Amino acid sequence: MKETLPGCSLVILCFLVGLLGVALGEDRCEFKDRYPLQYVAYKTSKAPIVDGRLDDKAWQEVGWSESFQDITGDSSKTPYHETRMKMRWDDEFLYIGAVLTEPDIWANITTDNQVIFHDNDFEFFIDPAGSTHFYKEFEVNAAGAQWSLCLNKPYLNGGYENSSRVFPGHGWSFSSHLQSAIFISGTLNNPKDVDDYWSVELAVPLGEVQYNNSAGKVTSGSLWRINFSRVQWHVVKVGDHYEKVAGPEENWVWSKMGEV
Repeated sequence: MKETLPGCSLVILCFLVGLLGVALGEDRCEFKDRYPLQYVAYKTSKAPIVDGRLDDKAWQEVGWSESFQDITGDSSKTPYHETRMKMRWDDEFLYIGAVLTEPDIWANITTDNQVIFHDNDFEFFIDPAGSTHFYKEFEVNAAGAQWSLCLNKPYLNGGYENSSRVFPGHGWSFSSHLQSAIFISGTLNNPKDVDDYWSVELAVPLGEVQYNNSAGKVTSGSLWRINFSRVQWHVVKVGDHYEKVAGPEENWVWSKMGEV
């Protein structure tokens, strides 16, 4: 995070996949497409009201991220709906706001601790230490149903999901201190109209981000790893509801990973 408006701010990078190139001279490629995207998160002296609307002064003071792209980085698969995010922080929370344009807003999952990405959703993945160990993940759909988990290490290295979904009653999850709100410009689960967008507003407790991750303490100039994802399913209108079309979902992210 970094000195800001005029407080402090956090420079946040996405997870890095692959080798970073180094420019060898003006006539050589700089490998800019190999570097993770960066966003400077400015500290705020007044917390936004978490109502999903993103109309507080704290949000108006800062710019949007780049539009999300296909997770593979394939330019021929440019997302057909726009997604962008913003971030702020204070001594207690990391604030995240996102707007997802969408003409057909729907959600089937209405209870927490389910596999939320079976619906269209918005997700963040946060790993302050950049170690791939004990990273936190959060998913939410347009109905406000949410799921959070902690991954002790990558699945390929024998990692497992520590969550209330897997271990009811005692699995890890963001506590009630996490604030989450959805705003819908349109109507939920109504195929007879054309919607505009849905937006997500989160206040993520910094103390819980630090669980088994000492790098979670925020100071001016801190560099954190984070990425965001939007899962988008293809649907058709059938009478008074939506139905998924057979086939894989779209995966749109802030910074590309190179593969699904």
